[in-house]
Amino acid sequence: MKLGEKLAALADADADAERGNGFSASSKFLRAANYFLIAERIASWTDSRRLHAYGLGLQAFQKGHTLSGAKVERVEVQYEGATLSGWLRLPDKATRSPAIVFYNGFDSIKEMHYLMFADISARRGIATLFVDQEGTGEAIRYHGLAKRHDTEVSAGRFFDALAAHPAIDSERIGIVGLSMADIVRPERRLSIHASNASGASAHSTTWTRTGNGFCQVDWRAPYRMVCRKVVVMPYGSRERRQSAMLSRP
Repeated sequence: MKLGEKLAALADADADAERGNGFSASSKFLRAANYFLIAERIASWTDSRRLHAYGLGLQAFQKGHTLSGAKVERVEVQYEGATLSGWLRLPDKATRSPAIVFYNGFDSIKEMHYLMFADISARRGIATLFVDQEGTGEAIRYHGLAKRHDTEVSAGRFFDALAAHPAIDSERIGIVGLSMADIVRPERRLSIHASNASGASAHSTTWTRTGNGFCQVDWRAPYRMVCRKVVVMPYGSRERRQSAMLSRP
């Protein structure tokens, strides 16, 4: 907490109108956010300071990305009478971009993943929506929304929000599931219930929908997508896949 407070104070000084060091302030605010959020993460659930630290982390994070100059938007969707939120990081280019919904694991949060992966995706021309689905981040802390088995519900809300965004190519939207998100598998459940949905598996393996079916994104250079045409069969049956390779620069 003390390191976060020190960095936030330094960031406030840099952001002062007379100094106008917005870029430096942005870096310090984001570092401060990381310290606050890690402090909240390692504290006991019964620690009364925990929610305060979380709030400080969100405040520092928002100040940091606002001053960074990056194309970032807050996205909110309605869910069970409450709100699920996310940060959408758009590439700098003006054209419509493919997009990814980034699902948390058991106890990770959207800001944590943003700090690790937002710039990596944006530099590859991919928009990424980092979300706090039910049971994580703001959803559980501010709205009491616990984890559920039917993850396709929240996945569908975020998918629809991206598909309606003018900067997003609605035909190329995927989902990344990290850690426990690969167990609940929102992408598989969503694909069963919605023919225009996309999917993903754990960690660095990404699945996204194109006209040829589901495409696995290979993050290694040269960037490429391995596409498989998938027919989803009833539960308990095998999926029939027909593979093809698509190369991209």
